[in-house]
Amino acid sequence: MSRGRSARRPSRGVAAVAMAAFSVCVPSAHAVSRAWDNPSGGDWHLPGNWAGAEVPGIADVAVFGLNAAYQVSSGTNIAVEGILVSGTNHLLLNLGSNTLQSTGLFESKVGHSPFDDARLTVSNGAFLAPNLSIGQGGSAVGALVIDAGGVGPAIWGELATHSALQKGLAGVVIDGAIRDSWDIIKLKFPACARLIMPNAGEPRGFGEIGVPIRIGNTRVETGDWLLGDD
Repeated sequence: MSRGRSARRPSRGVAAVAMAAFSVCVPSAHAVSRAWDNPSGGDWHLPGNWAGAEVPGIADVAVFGLNAAYQVSSGTNIAVEGILVSGTNHLLLNLGSNTLQSTGLFESKVGHSPFDDARLTVSNGAFLAPNLSIGQGGSAVGALVIDAGGVGPAIWGELATHSALQKGLAGVVIDGAIRDSWDIIKLKFPACARLIMPNAGEPRGFGEIGVPIRIGNTRVETGDWLLGDD
């Protein structure tokens, strides 16, 4: 057994997407909208894929409103003020092991108007959005699919579920691992994933091995048998 302090970091990319959905929103009045203009998808950095041949920059909002299903890919990091996915857009962002960073000055949205059925899948990278809302209009439906790129450390647990419930999120679908399954069941929150595992990330810091530890009021020593029911 071991004890000691450790700090946990989320798995790369998608965890940031998941948690970003529950932040305070502070829209900006100065953002310039840059609309995606290729219903077949393509390279984010190619000017011809954007209306006006202008690729969104750090002071712009990237707008996806073509009512189509397509993939947008990137070979480098991206920085924008925010993104907006509306209508019936089913957008797959393949970030190619890079990061899409939103400054958060604009409230990024998946599902913007009544009766929207907008969908966003983030794959192979990190979408860091301090202000991201899902399902905005009275009857809007915002679906966020999280692609964890495998079943490594769990990217969703009890704390994320409490935040989701407080913000009115109906559920989450994760192509990856979650933890705290029994707590999520008790909260009656729909969370679909490929695997349940206790590991939330990589442990960091110092600890001790082979020494007695305490779990609540129970002393546990090397060689003891541990029995769990979940």
